[in-house]
Order: sequence, then C-alpha cells, then structure tokens
Amino acid sequence: MQGRVAKTGERWKRAARWACVFLFLVCLLVPSAERAAAATGGIHGRVVDGATGAGIPGVDVDVYAAGVEGEPYVTYARTDANGDYQVSGLAAGAYKLFIDARWCEAVKDYHSEWYADSFRKDRADTVTVPGGGWAKADAALFGTGSVSGRVVSEQEPGGVSDVYVYVYDPFYRLKGRCVTDAQGRFRIGNLYAGRYKVRFDAQRAARDYADTWYGGEDFETAMPVRVEWEMDTGPVNACLEAAEGKDRRMKAVVMYGSGISTAVEEEDMWPARYLESRNFRVERLYSEPEDWLELRPEWDVLGDILEGAKIIVYRGHGVYYGELPHCRVGGFCAMGVFFGYPELRTVRFAERPVVIFDNACFTAGGHSAPVATTDEEEIVFVARYANDFMGWERGDYFDEESWRIDYSQPNLGFALYYAGYRSCDVLRMLCSNRDYRLDELIEEDYVEDPYRYNDESDPANPMKEDYRMLLPVPVGDEALVGNMNLTTKSIIPYIPPPQPPAGYGHVLYFAEGCTREGFQEYLTLGNPNDSDARVQVVYLFADGDWEVENHVIPAGSRSTIDVNACVGPERDVSLRVASSLPIAAERPMYFWRGGFTGGHDAAGAVSPSRIWYFAEGYTGPGFEEWLCVLNPSGSRAQMTVRFQTQEQGEVVRTGLEVLPYRRATFKVNDLLGGGDYQTSMTVESSQPVVVERPMYFDYLGTAGWHWSGGHCVVGATSLSRRYL
Repeated sequence: MQGRVAKTGERWKRAARWACVFLFLVCLLVPSAERAAAATGGIHGRVVDGATGAGIPGVDVDVYAAGVEGEPYVTYARTDANGDYQVSGLAAGAYKLFIDARWCEAVKDYHSEWYADSFRKDRADTVTVPGGGWAKADAALFGTGSVSGRVVSEQEPGGVSDVYVYVYDPFYRLKGRCVTDAQGRFRIGNLYAGRYKVRFDAQRAARDYADTWYGGEDFETAMPVRVEWEMDTGPVNACLEAAEGKDRRMKAVVMYGSGISTAVEEEDMWPARYLESRNFRVERLYSEPEDWLELRPEWDVLGDILEGAKIIVYRGHGVYYGELPHCRVGGFCAMGVFFGYPELRTVRFAERPVVIFDNACFTAGGHSAPVATTDEEEIVFVARYANDFMGWERGDYFDEESWRIDYSQPNLGFALYYAGYRSCDVLRMLCSNRDYRLDELIEEDYVEDPYRYNDESDPANPMKEDYRMLLPVPVGDEALVGNMNLTTKSIIPYIPPPQPPAGYGHVLYFAEGCTREGFQEYLTLGNPNDSDARVQVVYLFADGDWEVENHVIPAGSRSTIDVNACVGPERDVSLRVASSLPIAAERPMYFWRGGFTGGHDAAGAVSPSRIWYFAEGYTGPGFEEWLCVLNPSGSRAQMTVRFQTQEQGEVVRTGLEVLPYRRATFKVNDLLGGGDYQTSMTVESSQPVVVERPMYFDYLGTAGWHWSGGHCVVGATSLSRRYL
C-alpha cells in the first residue's frame, strides 16, 4: 500500500514539473500586451519653419498605408509646442505622411505637403517602419505667399468696391478669392509658390463694368503673376471698363471634381465649351486629382461661385464612407471643398436650375450602382442608395409602402443624375429640344445605348452595362419648384444666338437650307470693297440649336463656304450673315432626291418682316411646294397663310407656329389637303420672320418631257404697281 502511494506521489511530482515546463514555454511563445506593443514600431519627427527653424505646434501628421490598394488612412498625430510628433503602434511596413498645417493656429499661414516636399500623394516619399523599431521623418514648412492690388475705373478712380477677385493656377484650378474693399483694395493669401492668373468679376459691383483678366482678355492671354514663399506679390492692379449694362447671359458652372486627372480630356472639356457656344457665361472649376484628401473649410467660396447659376455640371467622383479626417458620409467635393446635401440646399441658384451629376458618386455614380436594367426596381435601388446622404424623405417622392416614384408630387426637383460619360448629350437636349416633359426625359430619352465597361473584379462577367439615366433629385425647397409635367423650356428659357458684333451692321438672312442626303448647300460671299470684310455666320436649326462661325473675306475677292461640312449631315438650317462691310451673299443648293435633280440659288433677305407675298405656286402632279420660315426673334411667331388659288379662290390656314430662334418647314401640298392648286400666297406673322418658297418638280409638259428640277425664291415684303 505504501509503495503504491509512493508511486502515485512520484507521478504527481513529474506531472507538476511538466506543467511548469509547459507554462514556461507558453509564456515564451505568447507575448504579453506590453511585449506585443513593443513588437510594433512608429514614426517620429519634428515639423519646423523652413525660414527660421523654429518648431510649429498644432500641425497634423496624417499617416496612410503605402503599397496597398487605395493607400488608406491609418491614424494621425499632432505636433506639440516644440513641433515634435510621435505616432506609435504601427506595424512594420511602408507609410506616406501628409503634413497638414491647415488647422494649426500659427502666426502665419503655412503650406501643407506630402512627405517629403511633394504636393501629390502619388509622388510622395514612403517612410518604412521596421518591426519593433522607429522611423524618423522631419518636415520643413514655409509661409505661403499672397497677391494684392487695387481695382479702379474712370468712373471710380478712388477704387471700385465689391469686385470679386479670383486667382487660378496654370491648370485653371481656382486657388483663392476675395472681395475688394471700399477703396478697391484686395489681398489673397495662402498661395503656394508658383505662377497664377488673376480674374476680376464685377457682376456684383454697384456700377456696370466688364469683367477682365490681369494683363489679358481671357485665361489664355492673361499675364502670369509669380508668387514666392512668405512674400506678397503686387501691386496687381486693374482698371475696369464701363459696360452697357450687366452681363445678362445665363450663368453655368462646370466643375471637374476629384478623380479627374490634371490633364482634362477633350470629352471632359466639352460641356464648358458647348455652354459657352450657347451664349452662357461659364465658370470653370477644376480640382486636384486627390483633393478629397485635402478638404478645406471654404464652402463660402463655392457658394459665391454657384450663386445665380442656371446649369451646374459636376463631373467627378465623391466621398463614400467618411473614414478620413474632416469627411462625412456621402456627397462629393471640388476644389477641396466638400459638398453635401446641407451645403447644396444653401446655394442661391437661379430659379429652377438644372444640376447634372455626370458619373458623380453623389447619387450612386456609374460604377457605384450596378444599374443593369431600367425597370422601376432598379431606379428605386439608386434612389435608396442616395437616400442616406441626399436628405430625402421617402414619403415626399415615393409611395410610403411600395417605394414607387410618385410623379404627381409638386415639389419634385429638377436636378438630373446622369450615369454615364455623356453629359454633352443632356446639355444638347436641354438647350435644344424644349418640348420634352421631365417625366419623358426620365422614362424614355436616356435609357438607350447602355454604356459598357470592363469590370475586372468580376471575371465571370467582365463586361457590365450602365444605362444612362436621369433621376429627379431635390436640390432645395425654394430653388426647384414644379412638377414632372413641365417641359424643358419651363426650366431653361430659349437661348438666343449671339448678336452681331459691334460694327457688323450689314445683315442678310436665308430661311432655306438643307444638308440631308441628296442635298449639297453652299454659301457664297463676294467682297467688292478695298478692305477685308469680317463676317459672322450663324446657323439656326429646326431643333433650336445654333452654331457660329467667323470668316474674313479678302478685299476684292470671294469666299465659298461648304455648309454641309460646317454643320454636318441631316440638318435643316437657316443662316444669318452679318458683315463689317456691304457684301453680296447667295446660297446655291444642288439636289438629287425623290426623282428631282437640279439646283437653285437665292440671295439673302435684308430684314425679317411680318408679311410676305409669293405669286407662284403649284401642287399638281409631279410638283412639291414648300414654305421655309426662319424666326430670328425671341418670341413665338404665330402665322396665318392665305392662299389665292385659281381653282377655289382664297383658302386660309391658321395655327402655324415657329418657335424662337428656329427654322420651320411646311409642305404646301399638305396645307392645301393634297389637291391640285395653282396658287399664290400671303404669309402673315405675329413676329418678324424670313420666308422662302422652294419648289421641286418632275414636269411632264405637253409632250411628256419629264423636265426635272427646282427653284427657290425669297418672298416680297410689299406689293407694287410696277415691276422691272
């Protein structure tokens, strides 16, 4: 018994010894929390004034993981009173640092940068943290520069107040702005060393002045201003010229947001150029490629720029999750300023503006929402995605239970989301086709031709489709009021073509013109003068669109313009020709269509008129008679046509209409019900218009000759007792 007990005791002793060994090994293999902390490393350093060497307190050092997808934000540290900082608890690896001086309360404004001495994340140096060790990264910041000057005019030599002064970098990115004081003085600070261009906007000044650029007429010709660190550049002065009234053109703002490269592509430039060609006053805003990482609290700058805008186009990407400092969930940014629904609501837009988000993530941008179909379920998908950061109340725009879109709601906004890369199509539609209803736009126009893109994240289905879509988006209670039954002309008034430049006092009009298949149109201009003639040609189309070209006709010479080449195929087009000198202008046309072959030619009309007379006309077999009408005014032209027929006497047709700045075509054969009439006619209009009468024929004659051809003539604006 004792032996058995002794053996048992020995076993317990051996077990206890092995347990101690096991616990010892576990302690070696599993480090304590202190030991784990010791295994990680960190980054430390000092941020100093580059001019004095003194430490800068209150600078944020933001840490981003380098070499991984998205290079995400990790953590940050703030410099102490001596400018020292320390970031601990970092795993071994490479990091990038953003030295952010925007929030420090220093005696002067410092620039922010990526370590080391870089202004772009993709060009920043990396800092490598060894396992359990520390890396050192010091930075030297310099005080920013400034631009100052004074704005005067002949009318106000003591200084012009309330002039907005804007400073742009060489890529047209807005870098600062201010307003002149009572003496016309201004100073714009917080500028990095480099070259800038300065613009003076007098739209809010008490008197009427023309906007101008420093040392030039526009951005391209403006004189560069050199800014140095910690220095003021000046005086950058301007003398404003008086203008005949304020610039009454509608205002448009085109913003290229984060995600758009510095070298803006031609397709990206198109919206601004198109709106300028449509006689809009366009503001351009370009952003840094990564500016959403460097947001600035200067919402008032954008609020001022957006104020009074009728069309806003935003092209770029947004901010999703708010994981970065100073970011919020959802929204988008431009010029380093964050746009969310609260900010957008505060903008004093023009009445009923149109906001186009072109592939912008503010409302579930193209690749963010897999819009693969156009049924209502998918529309709701996009709406739900946007709901969190658009501030929507679901019941305002959808049935409470089904989420079906309720188009009857009177406060549905007119902002448009466009999931694709073709905002130019939306703009062209808005500026041209005025009779579209908003619900038609959403349901019909832009659910064609899916945009196809390569989705590398889904190997099983690499090609995806995003349908271009227009969605109703509320942008402000006061800014957007209406309903989906309104047409686009309720949103954007008719946009007039530019008036002839000063000194172009000789104007001719051509109502007829066609570049459809089987037609070739020319414009011939003869200049018998001893000096060159400057000519502006405005092409006006049936859909309300227009284009402008400028030409110089050498002295004692003639020029021929190929209209087909200028405006493209399949267009019905009228012309307005304005010249600095008296010239001769004709419009020859050649045709081969529908069995008719030949050509005709007409001289321009010297002015529009409310009444036009035509003696010839025939609608019998083998004849087509047409009326071509140009309405160059800003009001609708209501017309009555009185036919003096040889067969039936007077036949009156009313209710004909030509919209502003458009060309319209009426077939006389149809107006007379398809009958055989030999007819003259009188065209009466509520607005001055230009009318031509082309005719095409395959004339049998008395012996079945089949004479084919055509002719065209502009009408007479008065009757006469004598013709020569």
